[in-house]
Amino acid sequence: MSVYLGMLFASSVLGFFHVLAIGTFGLSLLEFLFLGAVVAAFVHGVWFGKPFRVPRRFETGAVVSLLGVVLLSALMTVLRGEGPQVMQSFKTFLHFAYLWGFCMIMLCLPITAEDWRKALQVHFVVAAGIMLFGLYQLPARALDLPLAWIDITNASFQRGYEETLETTQIALKFKDFYRATSIFSEPSALAGYATATLSMLIVPYFRGTRSVIERRWFFWTVVVLSVMSIFLAFSLTGIVMAGAVLALVMILYPRRSIRKIAVVGAVVLALIGVADRVVEATTSVSVVELFATRVTSLVSGKASQEESGTISGESITQRTADYRVSFEVWQEQPVTGVGPGNFATSVAGMRHNQPFPSTTIGSVLSELGVVGAVVFTLALLGFFTVSLIVERRWTASLPEEGTALDRIVPFLPFRWLLIILTAFTGNFLVSAYFWFEASFLLSALGSARQALGMDRWREVQLVREGWRSRWVRAQEAKGQHGAHH
Repeated sequence: MSVYLGMLFASSVLGFFHVLAIGTFGLSLLEFLFLGAVVAAFVHGVWFGKPFRVPRRFETGAVVSLLGVVLLSALMTVLRGEGPQVMQSFKTFLHFAYLWGFCMIMLCLPITAEDWRKALQVHFVVAAGIMLFGLYQLPARALDLPLAWIDITNASFQRGYEETLETTQIALKFKDFYRATSIFSEPSALAGYATATLSMLIVPYFRGTRSVIERRWFFWTVVVLSVMSIFLAFSLTGIVMAGAVLALVMILYPRRSIRKIAVVGAVVLALIGVADRVVEATTSVSVVELFATRVTSLVSGKASQEESGTISGESITQRTADYRVSFEVWQEQPVTGVGPGNFATSVAGMRHNQPFPSTTIGSVLSELGVVGAVVFTLALLGFFTVSLIVERRWTASLPEEGTALDRIVPFLPFRWLLIILTAFTGNFLVSAYFWFEASFLLSALGSARQALGMDRWREVQLVREGWRSRWVRAQEAKGQHGAHH
């Protein structure tokens, strides 16, 4: 199982590329590999005839509720009988159900924390390569070297570029400095990925326990690469996320973390200073000054005024516009929304020529209505709260240090915190990456619950007798029949 999970981690960053296109939908490698869970479920439940353990806890109810509100919104679209929206709701619901089904299978399969620990090692190796490539792209773009820009090959991403010739990654230019993107669609995606990777390393470090990464040189290499990626992506989203992680660390581990945070903070500032000098020497641009200008622009309110903003292409104008259009779409069907996937076909969506908003909050509110927004918000907050409760109990129980669970449990609430923050700046409800992330975090959380003796489940048997047992018995019967003759 750890090999399969490692493949999922490795492919989870390739959403920019599709295996094949189905109309305007690009099937990514991660979504294709979700079929492996279906095969695993068949082997486990049908071939071997083993029971599934369906968790009886808040997380299961929340995941089921999310399916329920998407189905409700789709059914209401069918009842309204508007042809294009009915078809779009049907297609989006099928896509959502596929991703949701993968998550439910992963929650019911016997996946251990050790399986996840081994798979996470694959993640960190891949992450190091991705972030190194992001650093390479900075001089590559200035010098026009190979792979400086990566063409979009996913039809799902290309929907936003139908009226332009631009079909590559998004990265604003400031003189000779381009924001880092690596293999992602835009800089904030790299910053979010680097922050999530960093959180899984620094939380155990500040807590004073062992990390998933054993080798210290590799541990600090990934930490340095993560910090550099956040900085050179020039992403305030990444900075806010990293700040939120540090704030929660200080709340949970005030005695253990303050001295380490001070030391690491000094090292990080030194690294940023060196990186800024190098960038300024080669591009005549100080990234630190760009950040200062951007923050000043945001605080003064100039950033929200496109003509008077001091940073060209400031994303806050797009974010606020997305929320404004989302509100307009929501007003069309306030209770159950315009239907899953119907943002582009709504009256306001067509008027503004906007295929989708870059915010999950706005997307859920407009497409699933108040009902969906309430369920989605309670689900995310509930996942974070339960993870925090389990982490507190785990820490108080003085578990054996160095186990797979002891390396994973501490950062679970931090990862949910990052997902909540991402909901304001990214659209992920119907995305394979989110549902893989949720599957990982909820599965590991379930393992921690079992270890703490605070888990309940119900066994579900798909067949009375496994097909393998039937096949073996049939072969033995044939052998006995042949012996008699």
